[in-house]
Amino acid sequence: MFRRLFLSVIICTFTTAPALLAAGTGVFDAEAAGFNAGSGARRCLSLVFPTDAGSPEHPSFTSSRNVSASVPPGYTLLPVQTSRVPLSVPDFLNDSVPKDHRVQIEKLADFDEAVVLIVQSGSDSSIQLCVGAGGTTAPGWLVEKLVSLFSEEAIPLSFEETSLPVYRLGWIDGDPDLKPYLEAGIPAIALRTNLDIGRIIGRLAQDLSNGIPAENDRFYQIVKTDGSWRILEETTLVFGIVGISALFLFILFMFGFVFGKHRDRHRRDTARFWWMPVVYLVLDIACLLLAQRLVLFLFEYRFAEAEAIRYLPVQALLAKIVFTLFFVSLFESFNQLIRFPPDSFIYGYMASVVCLINVFIFSSVDFSLTPIFLAVYAISFIFYHLHHPVTQVLAIPASVIPYVHTVRIVFNAGEHTLASLTDSSLPVTILLAFLLLPVQLLFLRLLHSIGIFGKRKKRFIPFNLVAIFIIASAAPVYLLFTPAWSAEKPLAVQLTERLTDAGSSLETDIPPSMSTLEPTYSETLAAFPSIPQNPESFIRVSIESRPFLDRRLITLTAGSLVEPVRIRLTVAASQGIAVFDASEPFELASGGQSAIFMSDLFPGSVLEYQFSSSDDPELAATVTVWSLDNPKGLTVTGTHVQCSYLLEVERSFSIPLSGTAGDPL
Repeated sequence: MFRRLFLSVIICTFTTAPALLAAGTGVFDAEAAGFNAGSGARRCLSLVFPTDAGSPEHPSFTSSRNVSASVPPGYTLLPVQTSRVPLSVPDFLNDSVPKDHRVQIEKLADFDEAVVLIVQSGSDSSIQLCVGAGGTTAPGWLVEKLVSLFSEEAIPLSFEETSLPVYRLGWIDGDPDLKPYLEAGIPAIALRTNLDIGRIIGRLAQDLSNGIPAENDRFYQIVKTDGSWRILEETTLVFGIVGISALFLFILFMFGFVFGKHRDRHRRDTARFWWMPVVYLVLDIACLLLAQRLVLFLFEYRFAEAEAIRYLPVQALLAKIVFTLFFVSLFESFNQLIRFPPDSFIYGYMASVVCLINVFIFSSVDFSLTPIFLAVYAISFIFYHLHHPVTQVLAIPASVIPYVHTVRIVFNAGEHTLASLTDSSLPVTILLAFLLLPVQLLFLRLLHSIGIFGKRKKRFIPFNLVAIFIIASAAPVYLLFTPAWSAEKPLAVQLTERLTDAGSSLETDIPPSMSTLEPTYSETLAAFPSIPQNPESFIRVSIESRPFLDRRLITLTAGSLVEPVRIRLTVAASQGIAVFDASEPFELASGGQSAIFMSDLFPGSVLEYQFSSSDDPELAATVTVWSLDNPKGLTVTGTHVQCSYLLEVERSFSIPLSGTAGDPL
């Protein structure tokens, strides 16, 4: 007995030590901001008001100016209006921080401490907080301060999402205007309201003038108790989880075997059948991969491409789950050939052990997931001590209840998240198998209790296999004949027209199965119907080059006929460094023989670049313009089809050693 007690203490120590170490050393502060310089530091509260062109001024913008006069001496309040982050721009062009936000971040870098509030339009009577974006979240102390202030002012408060792991796992994009500040390590939060919150801004500035907390807790929990929002800090979670884990481990390894009239049989069954969870885990992984391949095959058969799961992401994920359950049930039906333990206790015990293992596996994925898996473990631990078949039936849905909120978020997430779970990588598949395994073991315990699991002399077809077979047979029909798009969810078609010195080309992402859809020209959409389709018609370039010592100074002005989304200038040298210094930021590539200038979003129709370069006589440049303007009205029409157009124009030219060249602007 004392040997087992010693073993339990050792296991508790090694399983809880990482959490204790995390709490003591700040292992969860990898995203810590660099703006806290202690007392006497220059401090700032930046109020960012993203607005659309022509939109009215937010009422808090005016009141915040009045509050500026009442903030403590030495503290700075920076209200600023910015343009909204555009959502209609293709992702590959929208990969940088918008200029307005970048300028603001550069200003905040001059302060020792900075906090940002993104204030957007919203409800006239309440406030909604968004605390995450870009794979990270706002620090817990900032959320707690705002919750306290709004509570004291009796303003109704809600959150865009309270399950914070979904932000960090990328299942929810979060607020695009909040993303640049969180990625820069600045404590920031977005709030949406039409209320004038100038008074609250003043109180927050008074509080922050004393300095921001040193801790940077981003693994907190947001809960609502007695109608009020509360923030459970990371330290509270860590020590609470350590205590609960130690208690459960002690009970699991002591009372489950040391006491009880069947303790000897429990130990003997565990020693003989320890391999069962391992075998079923491998089985679940194989079934998940097999179901995944079957789903992809059905989509490839219908749409001629497996990537078409983006058209029916929810249906694809549901089909994968159904096929997995069918394959698992099919393989489990062969249990009639194997002699399993006669006591159903061992199955519930193994399920609780796997649930405990899941606590540590998924807490390593995201620490905030730990309470969910602890709740699942507690449920499985309670139910495996109950032997009546009715309680075992209840154990299966009860063990799934803690996942309900997260599952709802997943199914409401974007098509990219759902598609990544359907066409998942091997690590994700292994995690899904660990999720499935406890439920599977609880179900096997139920089958054992009612006498239809284990070796039998007379073979039979299990009822669960028949039931899941009927559902799985309907799944292919469902995937093959469910409409993939409708008026509420039209087929998104992207047309990309490219004009280069070598000619023009058109790229579309129309599904191969929709070959009847073809690009056509619409006079009503044509922005420049009479302009020739060549780069010289859309891009005008003026170049001035003059020698300076062993280099040359170049001024290049590029003008675009269409409104550019972004403009890229590439300068290439046949030898040596392409660009030494420039008036605009640039990146060197190809060992310095190429320099790339990338503009901000919507930079205007004329850009001027000044840079110094080598005296390479073969120095060349290429200007690339991306625009949403549609010169000829190219589009795709059809039932439930939504077409987007992107124009890409590329023009190349040589840069003279001296003198001027190019087009008059």
